[in-house]
Amino acid sequence: MHPDGSAEDSNVADSDTGAIPPGRTSNIPAEDPEAEMGAAEDGAGDPAPQRTDGGSREGPSDRPTQGEGDAHPARPPRKKRSIKQTSSPSGKQADAAENPQDAGLDKEKEEHERKAPADSPQGEQRFRRRQKETDEEKGEAKTNKPQKEKNDDEQRQKENKTEEEQEDPKKDLCRNDSCIRLKKELGLLDSVGLIMGNIIGSGIFMSPRGVLEYSGSVGMSLVIWVASGFVSMVGALCYAEMGTMIPQSGSHYTYLLEAFGPLPAFLYVWLVVTIQFPCSRAIVSLTFANYIVQPFFPGCAETPEAARKLIAIAVLLFLGWVNTRRVRWATTVQDVLAFTKVFALIIIIITGTHYLVRSGAESYENAFDGTNWHPALIATAFYHTLWAYDGWDSCNMIVEEMKDPYRNLPRAIAISLTFVTLIYVLTNVAYFGVLSPGEILSSEAVAVTFGQRALGVMAWTIPIFVACSTGGGINGSIFGSSRLLFVSARRGHLPKVLSLVCVENYTPVTSLFFLVLISLVPFITADIRVLVNYTAFAGNLVAVGTSAAFLWFRYRQPDRHRPIKVWIGFGILELLMALFLVVFPAVREPVQMAVALGIVLTGLLVYYVTQHRQVASPKLDTFMAKVTYVCQMLFVAVHEERSD
Repeated sequence: MHPDGSAEDSNVADSDTGAIPPGRTSNIPAEDPEAEMGAAEDGAGDPAPQRTDGGSREGPSDRPTQGEGDAHPARPPRKKRSIKQTSSPSGKQADAAENPQDAGLDKEKEEHERKAPADSPQGEQRFRRRQKETDEEKGEAKTNKPQKEKNDDEQRQKENKTEEEQEDPKKDLCRNDSCIRLKKELGLLDSVGLIMGNIIGSGIFMSPRGVLEYSGSVGMSLVIWVASGFVSMVGALCYAEMGTMIPQSGSHYTYLLEAFGPLPAFLYVWLVVTIQFPCSRAIVSLTFANYIVQPFFPGCAETPEAARKLIAIAVLLFLGWVNTRRVRWATTVQDVLAFTKVFALIIIIITGTHYLVRSGAESYENAFDGTNWHPALIATAFYHTLWAYDGWDSCNMIVEEMKDPYRNLPRAIAISLTFVTLIYVLTNVAYFGVLSPGEILSSEAVAVTFGQRALGVMAWTIPIFVACSTGGGINGSIFGSSRLLFVSARRGHLPKVLSLVCVENYTPVTSLFFLVLISLVPFITADIRVLVNYTAFAGNLVAVGTSAAFLWFRYRQPDRHRPIKVWIGFGILELLMALFLVVFPAVREPVQMAVALGIVLTGLLVYYVTQHRQVASPKLDTFMAKVTYVCQMLFVAVHEERSD
């Protein structure tokens, strides 16, 4: 028996006979044609010895033979081996483990070929075979090397990703540029330009009339402008703390959601979608149109309403398109317009200061005569100034797109609000240095009236500068507000179709399109002051909730990491100011406030149906799925890729 327990080879001669079957020089079959050739040339040479049961080798004279009449069972075929398997050391070892007898034959054959002369046929065949094996091994190694390196890189990336997930499971690992998501493209300069461009809009050119009307005197109106700048700075610092503590886009929405849950956050979204965003866009765009049209109708008390509305709609559509194309396009437009509006205000300040010095400050004699001290009137005046300062939370809306938000967010807020407050106060001083209180109250466009009185032949430049200023305000508000809609849709508080990202430009294209559409609704009215009251009331309601969220975080999460931490008194002051601005104007104009509150309360019903009960409507789901599909095809957009 063989060591592996198999039956002995049937070709081994029987022990009773010593004959070898006719036609065979050896009882061991040749392994290949080369071996047969070698055996024929050697003639009656010694055949290769064969292993017996005891493992010894037998000579020709001792080999048993088999008679012709004996049964000669066929030898089972051996497994075919390729040249690669034969030449490979691992292949030889595996085959030898399978068939020990073949291993001995291979060794004997190699020894025989090695002793053959180089010029003999066996030597030449050996040389060609070895050359072929070497070429094949080189080709295989060359082919497998790139694949092996690729596999090693993939394995290394998987290991690194696994390690990062183990270190921080909530960490967003989708950081490469191939991900379809909003990119971090805004630096410190872009952030400052965004905030200043968003704050300095139509407010500084339109609000002086309303502030003077409700405050009653020049001195009180300037005090309100200074106090509004201080209140805005306090609120901005509180937002800077929350923005660095929760580095997510969405501003008020994100903070309300983190502090009080989904209901207040949903009501905020409902409020801004139905009142704040449409009205504020309409106000600014109508102001832009008014300053564009007014120079063409110098003798008319009012400009044509149809012309104003058409121009306002056109600028909304154009800036909405710019924001859908590229983030860099929108920020470049914002930076250029911010510089233009600051330059225009500097011209007004220099000119007004010159007139003020020359006139001996006659406008400021008895500056507080006629002041209205009623709290409701003072609160309404604050409405107009705070609306002019509105926009300092622009960077909180787009934190996820800022580079190093922990440093750039508080810096951008501090730099922007300091310059804006200084410019606003000096601009109002310049207005009162040239125009009397009566002229300001009778003017629809204070800056244009100022230019006609002070600049002479260069008065035509003021409407252009004002139009650029208001255009920058529209662009900045569209840029920031669309991110709020995008974030709320991503969290399920708005239809998912609004969370699509353009695969070519990485912009929230559907949110921008929806924002422009709802901004066209308020054009059914031309009374801008009514829109200001609606917008300011909605904004102060939100400010109450966000100020309460700031204090809630301090009370419930005192040990939470805060890159910057402000005095808690600022949060208390911001909350008290917001409550003051909500309560007293409601007493003064209860009808308008009741309408605004009614719109807020309708959000409770919508939340109960869509979020709390989650009432499913197959027809509505099918319709929204079709809308989403159409938007994906139309805008070439998909949902954002996130790993968290």
